[in-house]
Amino acid sequence: MKRVIQSILCTLAAAVLSAQTSVFVTVTNHNEEALTWCGAATGQMAVSGYPAGACPVVQADMWDAIQAHQLEAGWDTDPKGLRDGMMAICPGAHWVDFSNASAPALMYSAAYWMNRLHYPVPLLLSTTPHNSVAAHHERWILIKGMVTDNNPLTTSSVTLQYVFIVDPSPTVFGDPPAELLISGSQFYSEFQAVAKPGSAYDGKYVAIIEPPERTGTATAKRLPISGTLLSAAQILARAERELATAAKYAPSIVESNALQPMRPQIVNGGRGGAYYIVRFAAPGKLPTLTVVLNAYSGELMEVVKHAPRSFLDESHALENAGRFLRGAKVSNLKATLVAPLEGSAPYEPVWRVTANDVDLMVDPEGKVRRLPRRLIP
Repeated sequence: MKRVIQSILCTLAAAVLSAQTSVFVTVTNHNEEALTWCGAATGQMAVSGYPAGACPVVQADMWDAIQAHQLEAGWDTDPKGLRDGMMAICPGAHWVDFSNASAPALMYSAAYWMNRLHYPVPLLLSTTPHNSVAAHHERWILIKGMVTDNNPLTTSSVTLQYVFIVDPSPTVFGDPPAELLISGSQFYSEFQAVAKPGSAYDGKYVAIIEPPERTGTATAKRLPISGTLLSAAQILARAERELATAAKYAPSIVESNALQPMRPQIVNGGRGGAYYIVRFAAPGKLPTLTVVLNAYSGELMEVVKHAPRSFLDESHALENAGRFLRGAKVSNLKATLVAPLEGSAPYEPVWRVTANDVDLMVDPEGKVRRLPRRLIP
């Protein structure tokens, strides 16, 4: 009986794997060359991989082309400006600023189009501030790979399993762009509708793609937000397993077999929505890769390849907070890792430091600020 059950399970697993459809395209990565140029960097990457012939361009020229075609005020790069700027830079190309009130419907379109034409998709991930320029309210990224459970060319309902993106706006300006393999569940938690009152795109999800010949949905399973926390040992095993998954789908993320895991850190451990981050580094080197896992199921949220970086540890967070409070004793302070505020990457959480009735946030750069309690989970 045991052998029969094992045989059935193997058959089912093979059927699931065979049903998967993946599409990955080759793109020359670029980081933004100014703090408001994520749109220009995304357009620069997109035209570099145009299937009818690459259109290499310097980022400043892409920026100028976008500005010459802007439609709405209040944007650094609005969707029409990016669409028409790309077409001006790359004559003979054709793009459409595709928007939809449904994220799964939009992502089905992206999956359909990518599988049909094998071309990257510029996507507006959110319109929330994400760097030191407070007035910069859009975050453009480039999708260069997707994995679905079934072929979107033959079915109108698929499950989005992984999205492979390039984020041209690294946390530290001037660093190379970050590459992320994100689970469908985590992608939908970060993908936000436009929040610009008065804009034609307000309340809609936006990507620069070809309208597909048919409509459909690309859904994703929900990750648990409560339950029993997995142990650090269980998370380490899952992190190494998910790293192998990343190497399979997006080998450029895992460039070295010498990467070793560091101690797992839990984020939001004292409340719902907890997750673990596991940094990976070569011996004697700074971490260059981070795996983010759901703390209750161990399921992958994202694998991120980033510039070599040291990440702020608890002791330094407490020291910085103590100086901010003008010499407060570190022993009187308590630090916990919490998810970053809206618009920031989950793989770079912030330290919440509390002392009596004082709540402080220490960001990954070590900067401290006092926040009202309503802003800190």
